[in-house]
Amino acid sequence: MRSSWDILFPANLREHEEVLTQFCLRLYSLRQPIMQISRLLALSFLFQSACAAGRAPSHVATTDSVLGKFYDLSALPAGFPIDLGLLERSASSVAKFGGASGVIIEGDFFITARHVAQSAKKRNRNTIRVQTAAGGVQELTVVETDLTIHSLPYDFAVYRISGGRFQGVPARIRTTPIDPDETVFGIGFVWDPAKKDTPDQKKVAVGKTANVNAAGRSFCEYTNEDDVAVVESWKLEEPGCSNVDYAKFKYRAREERDSLLTLTPMSFGMSGSPLFDKDGLLIGIGSNVLSSTPLNYDPLKFAVYVKAANIAKALNTH
Repeated sequence: MRSSWDILFPANLREHEEVLTQFCLRLYSLRQPIMQISRLLALSFLFQSACAAGRAPSHVATTDSVLGKFYDLSALPAGFPIDLGLLERSASSVAKFGGASGVIIEGDFFITARHVAQSAKKRNRNTIRVQTAAGGVQELTVVETDLTIHSLPYDFAVYRISGGRFQGVPARIRTTPIDPDETVFGIGFVWDPAKKDTPDQKKVAVGKTANVNAAGRSFCEYTNEDDVAVVESWKLEEPGCSNVDYAKFKYRAREERDSLLTLTPMSFGMSGSPLFDKDGLLIGIGSNVLSSTPLNYDPLKFAVYVKAANIAKALNTH
């Protein structure tokens, strides 16, 4: 007996797996509006049955259910939308830097957020901690480069590993354009601000790209100050923020040029954390969240990431 999948999509069309996957994902996201229209109820049921017939990828039914949540890598829910082997390889490149995160990339470079590097410099911090495949912890020494504390309008910092040999798999930067609604995942050392300790336990969160900012515009008046930190003040402007008087701000006021917004949750400890695409390529470095209060890390708010492609450009020109 033929399934509804066979009726809707003959064998010659099913060869285009990626097209069908995107079709099912889009249908899944629209299933509620469709079902509210009674005259399309039967068609909605038929299409949903087709996408659940066993040939559609498992994440069609699970991606939405894991959005906005943090998971231990050792306790992932059934049907997690990222391949476990790929997830483990990506996680091996993630390092803890004080109370923040970062990622080791090819070329023995360590990448984190610039505001993390500024704090590390004040504290004379120059070691990172990575978890080994055997479950241990490896400490590596890092040294500053010309791209650690810099004047570029991006919240990233580049260190070079100088002491110790990294035992994991370094991340590779993706340089191709990012599309809206891509499935992405972030990994970082999340901690509870109510507690004093910052554990070495990495957590992973899945999300979607939201505003990929293809025009490369800037977020201006980007600050965590309580009296001005309203979402409306973070306006995308082109070409830059020349009209902003940054001297009036007291706390971490900066320009974020060509940033990427996602619905991937970001919390304490994820500054400098890497964002990967579904193939495990590095596409962003965690900066902050768009929130109406300084410390409101609501996972439903947009998370702001520095595009990794801009880091690659800076590395190639310095």
